[in-house]
Amino acid sequence: MQWVTPEKEEPIVQNLHFAEQRSPGYSLLSVVPYSILSIFVEPFVNTHKVGEKGPPEFSLEGAGEKVGSEMMILPPQPIRLKDLFFKDFYIPMEGSWYQWKLASSLLLTSYFFLFVGIWANAKVLKLYYPACECLFIIPATLVTAPIFMRNIFDLPLYATLTSYGLASLFLLFVCLSFRSNKEVHIFLSGLILGLLVLTRLELSILVILLIGYFLFTKKIRFFVLFSLGGLVAFLVLILYNLFLFGVPLHLGILRGDINTFGLNWQYIFENLIHPESGVLFWTPLLIPGLVFLFTVKDSILKVIGLCSFVLIIFYTLRIPIMYYYIGQGIIDIGGIPVTAPETTTQMRELIRSDINRYLSVLIPFSIIGIRIGIHKIYNLLERKNNAK
Repeated sequence: MQWVTPEKEEPIVQNLHFAEQRSPGYSLLSVVPYSILSIFVEPFVNTHKVGEKGPPEFSLEGAGEKVGSEMMILPPQPIRLKDLFFKDFYIPMEGSWYQWKLASSLLLTSYFFLFVGIWANAKVLKLYYPACECLFIIPATLVTAPIFMRNIFDLPLYATLTSYGLASLFLLFVCLSFRSNKEVHIFLSGLILGLLVLTRLELSILVILLIGYFLFTKKIRFFVLFSLGGLVAFLVLILYNLFLFGVPLHLGILRGDINTFGLNWQYIFENLIHPESGVLFWTPLLIPGLVFLFTVKDSILKVIGLCSFVLIIFYTLRIPIMYYYIGQGIIDIGGIPVTAPETTTQMRELIRSDINRYLSVLIPFSIIGIRIGIHKIYNLLERKNNAK
């Protein structure tokens, strides 16, 4: 986000080594509220500078809380929402300022897509089960995922909520596409998936598999319109690369200094099954919901279920560097000190935060899967009762 704001703005982070390795979608979407705040709000308010001479409770000195596999510049105590707006906080360790306008833009983007995502989940449930939507599934799925809930209340400036909202919208429009066969629905499903890939690059797996499905089943019209929608997002990426790097395609995002790929069975176990970190315990309705997608006749839901499990496999093969440096203190990555976990228990805390946060993008798919499962279990019990 700092990269795409005007140079006259005070920097938040001096060393942007990891910036080119981050998917730009969340920041680019946040440019919209950032522009609105810059034009319609900032000129009419006084920005209060806090830190150098301000109250100690607002100082960011000594910041540096470790969350997931990322080092974030955070205050010793979280900034409350009521204290965020119209105040810039001084960061002594960076010699820079934590800007209210930039943080507020990210915050507004996250909450916008959170509520849009919930709305889209409800529309998908109504699309498949208009008589009884079972809307309680949505809050039940979210509330039983504590890492997702933490992103709502504690860490809303991560891309988690935005990726959830985009995935929800994609599911809605791709399902509408197969129901209505309307050009606008097909185009929008491609566009939204393109924006989702800009936000979470690994979701390109979904693009590849879906395009392969369209071509294999000879849905050429779907393929063309879907690709045209995705092309819009691709053009946005080209403009972003030209603006920042001077080239249409920049592959720095693929370098990934903080992650490596490998087959490590213990790491896979800790991601999926271990009680302290695994998805089965910390996002308990996710896997069952995705499994139920394979039980329906609707082909697109089966394909989405397949894509979801391929994505889960991908995440279990992407291993953070810190996994191999447990107990070795601070390691240097691109001039940035990153603290490795001191114990395996602390490492599992990082794994728990990472895997459950990344897989939040699949929650919209699991919600409709849970509804399918309830319907099938109910019918099965009803048949048994009738047989008696």
